[in-house]
Amino acid sequence: MNQSPKQNEVRQVIVENQLSICATLESHVSNSRLQELCMRVFKGWDWTSNGSFCSSGSRIILGWNVEAVDLNVIAMTDQVVHTFNRFKADKKELFCSFVLIIALNLEDKVEGSSIIDIAMREFKECADANELVDINRSGLQFTWSQKPRGLDGTLRKIDRIMANLRFLDSFAGAHAIFQPYRVSDHSPAILHIPTMCAEKAFSEYAVLRREYS
Repeated sequence: MNQSPKQNEVRQVIVENQLSICATLESHVSNSRLQELCMRVFKGWDWTSNGSFCSSGSRIILGWNVEAVDLNVIAMTDQVVHTFNRFKADKKELFCSFVLIIALNLEDKVEGSSIIDIAMREFKECADANELVDINRSGLQFTWSQKPRGLDGTLRKIDRIMANLRFLDSFAGAHAIFQPYRVSDHSPAILHIPTMCAEKAFSEYAVLRREYS
């Protein structure tokens, strides 16, 4: 997010998909630049970040269209932002967390270790405890690409959109689309939620992600 091409990419994703909410993860924007950058990218929107909890710039930046949704931040750390959202079109409400996390399953990567590490096990235990499953999805299977043009490139699924059964019952027809890579090495992750008036994109630019060097 510190570079103009990535800022332009976020803006394009917002406009092209008619987003109501947009989260960028691992942005690493310094607090001194945050207001200027967010005013440029999230034109006319409200925004927040977890920069005050991070040592090297904001890891999660969240913007939302106040004409479409009332968003309230419940809590945040350097790794997650918890929110409560109320859609103005149909008055429906939901909780949503934007989290930096790791791959969930061994099959989420093309190659590498075949051992489930502690972080993966804890993620799976958390997902099971909260009855979270992947939302119906289409698009790219592997959402993160490192060195895509090199011979030693890496492909992994480390971006997810997950929900519990109550969400799936309340928002029938909700679906996720993982779009082709642009400037970023992560696929834009778009969550579409149908409303009583029209289908609106509640979406996230990236939902569950952990940075890899």
